[in-house]
Amino acid sequence: MKKSQTVIVIAALLAVITLAFSLKYFVKIFEKSPSHSISDNNYEISSQSDYDLTSEEESQEVDEEEALVRKYVYEVKSTVYGTAGSSLNQAKSAASILLLAENIEEYEAILATVLEEMSTEELDRFSFQWEMMALYAGKIAEDPERHYGIIMSAGMEDFKVTKAMQENLDYTKNYVENLFKEYGVKYIWKEFTYDNI
Repeated sequence: MKKSQTVIVIAALLAVITLAFSLKYFVKIFEKSPSHSISDNNYEISSQSDYDLTSEEESQEVDEEEALVRKYVYEVKSTVYGTAGSSLNQAKSAASILLLAENIEEYEAILATVLEEMSTEELDRFSFQWEMMALYAGKIAEDPERHYGIIMSAGMEDFKVTKAMQENLDYTKNYVENLFKEYGVKYIWKEFTYDNI
C-alpha cells in the first residue's frame, strides 16, 4: 500500500472515531435534557425541578400555617388577669381565637399537635385561659364595633370580624374542648373558682 493511501485510511478512521464520540456526546445531552412532547405544534416541557418547586411551595405553606397556629395558641396561653395592660392582652387573646376559628378546617391537625405537646399541668392551665377567652371571643363576634377600639389598641389594627369567624366559633370551641377530654384535662382550676368557694 502506498504511503498516500495509508494516510487516507488513517484519516478516514480518525474521522469515523470522531463522529462516533460526537454522536455519543449528543445522546448523553439529550438523555439529560427535560422530556418534551409535541401537542398541536406546542412544546410541553416537564422536568423534575417543576415537581421539586411544587413540593417546596407546599412545605412553605404548611410551615406558615403552623407558625400562625402556634402564634394564636401562644396569645391565649399568655393571657394575664388583674395586671396593668391585662385588658389589652385579653382582647388580643380573644381575637386570636377568632382568627383560629376563621380557618379551623385547615388548622385542626396542627392545633391538635400543638396542644398534645403541652404537659398535663400546662394544658390544664391553658384550658382555663381558653374557656375565659372563648367567652370573650363570643362577645366580640356578637358586637364587633363595640370591641374594635381595644383590639386596635392591643396592636391588631387590621383585625376585622368575618362571617367565617362568627360561623366557626362554636365548632372551634367544641373541637378544642374535645381535645381537652382526649388529652385528659382535669379542669383542676374549676375547684378554685368563685363558684366553688
